[in-house]
Amino acid sequence: MKRFLPQQIVEKLRQADVELGKGANVPEVYRKIEVSQQTYYRWRQRYGGMSPQMIKELKDLQKENQRLWMPAVRMVSFIPLSMPVRSLIMGRLCFKRARRSSAKGGFTFAT
Repeated sequence: MKRFLPQQIVEKLRQADVELGKGANVPEVYRKIEVSQQTYYRWRQRYGGMSPQMIKELKDLQKENQRLWMPAVRMVSFIPLSMPVRSLIMGRLCFKRARRSSAKGGFTFAT
């Protein structure tokens, strides 16, 4: 299984747009860029219309969010609460984070 960097994905989607513009149909296009149909449509949904600069900004924002998120989790873990209350708070924080990330098609972070 190959893994592509976001910049490579954007390049492949641009190549696909060029092929579609030349009159090729979609199955020919995803075979030409060497990905499956599911991968092609997932990429199109996630990265369609993005420029390499936008990809870089997205990655920077994701890193910043992760950097800001971890101290908040650590702060809650130091609050002198009973164990059931602390696990309830941590569970809700982590659940909201994971649900929000997966709903946007992003990555989930283990905390």
